[in-house]
Amino acid sequence: MKWAVLATLVVLVVVGCVPPILEERHEFVVEVAGRERLDEVMNWYRPSYSDYILQKKPVIVLYYDNGNESFVAAAGEIFSSGDLKAFLEEKWESYDPSWDVDVFVTDNKYYAKISFRKAEPITVTLVEFEKRTYSSSKNYYKVQKVTLLEEKNGLYELGDPSQLRTSTKGFAVLVRSVEKVAIVPEITKILGAEVVWPVSQ
Repeated sequence: MKWAVLATLVVLVVVGCVPPILEERHEFVVEVAGRERLDEVMNWYRPSYSDYILQKKPVIVLYYDNGNESFVAAAGEIFSSGDLKAFLEEKWESYDPSWDVDVFVTDNKYYAKISFRKAEPITVTLVEFEKRTYSSSKNYYKVQKVTLLEEKNGLYELGDPSQLRTSTKGFAVLVRSVEKVAIVPEITKILGAEVVWPVSQ
């Protein structure tokens, strides 16, 4: 009898832990241009944020090499003034995407399927990036290419898996609002994202 009760308790504990582990992760995208801004963001960034087992909103830092231009955007919202760390923390804690992005391979090609939770005008982009090491425990990702995607038969074709994902390269599919802002590359609110990390991660 004691063993039956103990076994029941173990099953309940294990089952209780399963939902958080299986719950879908919503990547929180921080976009940066300018080395000084990158340093500020990386001083805020904690690698544990990107732990897929424990974290519901892993962080990815995308770096744009835009010459002298500098900016920080958190989930597509531009930081203007004030305390950058407080801004990033608040946006990270409150991020709740309105679109669901799923990436999969079929017929030896990557595709994305996007489902809306809240219908609104969007653009969908493929962001290809390469891993860079900031310190021994922190990585960021330098953007190599941004491509505007078009929907065909309910799917977005992304390309050849061997080209898009390697030990150092990965990509993200970003769903953005269509509002216009005066910044290049165009940075607008991120309504949903799916990140495919390099193979080594």
